Amino acid sequence: MDLLRTLVTNLSSQIDDIDNTSRRNALLFGGIQEAEGENLVSTVLGTIQVLMGIPDLQPGVIQYCHRIGSKSERAPRPIVVRFNDLKVKSLIWSNKKKLKSSPVVLSEFLTKVRQSLFTKARKRFGITNTWTLNGNIYIKLPNNERRRITTQEDFDECLKMFPSPSPSSQSVVKPASSALPRVSPAALPDASKKPLTRRNLVKKQ
Repeated sequence: MDLLRTLVTNLSSQIDDIDNTSRRNALLFGGIQEAEGENLVSTVLGTIQVLMGIPDLQPGVIQYCHRIGSKSERAPRPIVVRFNDLKVKSLIWSNKKKLKSSPVVLSEFLTKVRQSLFTKARKRFGITNTWTLNGNIYIKLPNNERRRITTQEDFDECLKMFPSPSPSSQSVVKPASSALPRVSPAALPDASKKPLTRRNLVKKQ
């Protein structure tokens, strides 16, 4: 029975690795207001151009983009964007801190397994001590050791080392709520036009 359990665990891990590899070029953009007949490529490039200060990207860098999830009155659905080149995705990801003062939230497109682990890790060890890179989850433990976790077993090992919650785990994440301002696609520039400033990008509710 133990052998069968081990085989199932290993197979599940391999499937998750394959799924993660297929998502390496993808990012999730949250907080961008939905619009009827929206051009998501133009909207995403406008967001990158204006809010992140990366003006030279052309529509061809995006392989596809679409919203995921069910429509809600509380918050706009996130946009999953797959880039043709990992270097482009990495460039955008490395500039994510520029979005801090905006309602746009940038995250990696994690697998279901890793998203669950990431959520639990942030709750236990704190938001500032937990991050992702190329679909891998990293934790800075209370002893300043950095651990990469990809499975529940990896996470359980960290819990055994530090069973008590980290003080910084009390940090609160800004919720994606209709009470927050959202970026209006109408305020973003067309991808073929010159960059605009940040002025009037946020549409208050």
